[in-house]
Amino acid sequence: MKRITILLAALCFAVGAAAQEKPHWTGPYELHLPEDCYRISLRTFNSQGHTVTKETVARIDNVVVHNTLFLDGEDGPQDVHERYDYKTQLGYSGGLGADGYYHLYFGDGAALLPENEDDGRDWFEAYAPEPSGVAVSHFVTAMCDFGRDNQADPDMEPGIVLQRMRQLGRAQSFLDRFYAGEETLCGIKCWVFDFRGKSSYGLGDSCWWIDPHTGLALRREDPDGSGFAVEVFNLAYTLWTKDVRPELFQD
Repeated sequence: MKRITILLAALCFAVGAAAQEKPHWTGPYELHLPEDCYRISLRTFNSQGHTVTKETVARIDNVVVHNTLFLDGEDGPQDVHERYDYKTQLGYSGGLGADGYYHLYFGDGAALLPENEDDGRDWFEAYAPEPSGVAVSHFVTAMCDFGRDNQADPDMEPGIVLQRMRQLGRAQSFLDRFYAGEETLCGIKCWVFDFRGKSSYGLGDSCWWIDPHTGLALRREDPDGSGFAVEVFNLAYTLWTKDVRPELFQD
């Protein structure tokens, strides 16, 4: 009897210790999109961990930049660049040419000549994010999936976690049961929420690394190991660099 009592006491102590060790999340969570002077670069990867795409979205003043490097195309890597100037209302597209130089065009291949500016305006009207402050959610949508809620705008793509929580009548405190602690990414202590193996709660089955300040996901992993990871997260980006706008640094 004494031995059983000791074993029960040890078990209770172990359970209590485990409960104390679990980190607790107190929030709150809010999604705040950076609107100007930012540079965000990320990569997507498949279930084997191999990089599939590399992507950058950046803005300084009136210009929004979106670069995508597709690595798994049948014809080899493809580097696609987009530029949107909100002052001139002109849209540009292009990429790395066979000559090793970066080339931009008005719209889809029109030379940068005054007589072709209408093509640039048409491209801007068709593809520029409106308003300009939503460029992050427009181009790197997955970073916003955790916190986006289209309740006020049914035309917006619905979110995965916070929107479903609202629809299920769950308070933000419900997230605590999925909270796995903090992990530093891009110099930021991120909240880690792990829903893997818990899809029955209706909030998906991914693991998310969330920047507490913006609410953006800096990493996401799905059960099969695929996902994305932010590699550069600069919210004080005020001077164009060669890796973002290489066309400005060519001879």
